[in-house]
Amino acid sequence: GITPRQLRAIWANIVRRCEKEGWKDFDGKLLKPDQVNLYHVNIYIILPFTVRNKKSFVEELPSTAGPQLPRFFVSHWWGEPIKEFIMCLDRAQIDFRANLNADDDSRGGGFTDDTPVWVCAHANNQWALGDDIPDDPKKSGFTRAMGIAKGRTITILDKEGTVFTRIWCAYELYLTLVAPKLETANDESKEGMWAVYTAHKHTYNNQSGNEEEREAVGIISGGATLDKGVSSRITAREESFPYELIKKSLRIKVEEAEASKNDDRIHILNSIVGNTGDQINAD
Repeated sequence: GITPRQLRAIWANIVRRCEKEGWKDFDGKLLKPDQVNLYHVNIYIILPFTVRNKKSFVEELPSTAGPQLPRFFVSHWWGEPIKEFIMCLDRAQIDFRANLNADDDSRGGGFTDDTPVWVCAHANNQWALGDDIPDDPKKSGFTRAMGIAKGRTITILDKEGTVFTRIWCAYELYLTLVAPKLETANDESKEGMWAVYTAHKHTYNNQSGNEEEREAVGIISGGATLDKGVSSRITAREESFPYELIKKSLRIKVEEAEASKNDDRIHILNSIVGNTGDQINAD
């Protein structure tokens, strides 16, 4: 996993280099830091930084002293601006900072600057993606990471709801919400928690009647640990979540989800219906 502290260092790198070096998007237009997404980061930061040793980005970071087992699995679309991605993760970190009992701990409480989260672009070796993404998605790095995070998933939702149209994101939701209910699920996978965050500036009214300006908002199954199970706190924290994005989540059709590689789409759909072995490639 990669920590919030390490992710903020990437953002600082983007701010420092983007305009100075003339980074461009895929249409050849100059980028501003606020426009940079993971597709751009992969080209301008991840691949150049890892080209010598051909390892994953997080393995190559000097600040990574050893294994960083993810406490949360982050599901997202690469096209989400990095700035908004970090806004959402910052909000999640605040919402889950409390860790007062066993229930808080099982839900991911104690989220700090040094708590590892799994972000595929940084965790997977971009020079050998076949190692992390085999034909059978159940054997992929995504599935293994979800298991280590015990099904605690944070979905970072872009403003257009594109996440809900991507096949890997749909599969990650399947692992979070459906797979734990199957008879074959183990006890750890049944501990899952789903949180959905989106970048959305709004005014939060706290229990004392004071106003606070926030840049992101999350809806969380069972509430955040900072809510302490108080329904009024949950309502106050979540009430500004954009309704249009909620409606889009209700229209998810896994069979219509898209993938950068059509083979991934075929493999995932087959895996969801229970196909294995040679049947994983059935069209």
